[in-house]
Amino acid sequence: MTIAVEPDLSLLEAVVAQVWTAMLSAESTPWTGTLPDDFTGPGARIRVTGDWSAEMVLATTDVGAHSLTRWLLRGDLVTREDIEDALGEVLNVVAGSLKGALSGTSRLGLPMPGTERLADISSTPPHLTVSWGGEPVLLAVRPASPERSTP
Repeated sequence: MTIAVEPDLSLLEAVVAQVWTAMLSAESTPWTGTLPDDFTGPGARIRVTGDWSAEMVLATTDVGAHSLTRWLLRGDLVTREDIEDALGEVLNVVAGSLKGALSGTSRLGLPMPGTERLADISSTPPHLTVSWGGEPVLLAVRPASPERSTP
């Protein structure tokens, strides 16, 4: 059995930069603002299982979610389902790219929409916050645990 290498912050940053360029036609720039610890926003989770098992999480603000979705769909009017699909797809591409950069064999689950709390996302490394249209987008890799359920 191959033991997978765990992702670190530099790998997560490199993957996010690549996804932002290829998928969103934008540079991945660090978010420089501050968010309160009780911040919650729309997001998505996805599980990775296998030699490397983890849960990846993405969250942003309502404004960021709408902006990102409008960019991906090339439209002005978006529904809640559109937002859930767009955030899930961005997370799916990030998670798939990260998984592909690691050794071993792992599988991605389906992205699940939800509302995410900053304190939950940033509780374990690696995690980072990048900017999309002036809004924060938080991404984190957390160890998979049986007690944490996917929404």
